[in-house]
Amino acid sequence: MPEKTFEKEQDSVIISGTILRTLQIETENLLGAAACVVWYILGKVAGKNIAKTEMKKPDSKLKPVPSSLDELLTESGWGTVITTNYEPNRFEVIVKIEKCILCRGIQFTRYGPMCHLMRGYLAGIYEALFKTSVDCTETKCLAKGDTYCEFHVRKPS
Repeated sequence: MPEKTFEKEQDSVIISGTILRTLQIETENLLGAAACVVWYILGKVAGKNIAKTEMKKPDSKLKPVPSSLDELLTESGWGTVITTNYEPNRFEVIVKIEKCILCRGIQFTRYGPMCHLMRGYLAGIYEALFKTSVDCTETKCLAKGDTYCEFHVRKPS
């Protein structure tokens, strides 16, 4: 396995998918449906920050090109990320994630799709790339019994 290195200025932590999924479930148990909003907001903040940090690097893989973002997110461990529709002029993107780290092995949550952190993360990244406000909805989720997770990013109407 290749060794990963991080910039000295960037604090980092590696967390297992099992722990991340447990945190989501316990937050849902504590806050109910409000947990969805909390995870979305946290993801959006993280997505904006990672996008701004990555875009400053001269060798950044984060470009407003779907394949580069797919590669960055896949290499980061989120699952196999594939952009299936990309319309930057309309500020619309559809992203498919196979083997999503957030819901792998979980079935049938109380509040529907459960990848709220990823919804926010994608919204934050695309807000930074598009330089305009966007929202993200999850239309398919492994935790609902779908074969992959799917996210629609678009400018609010």
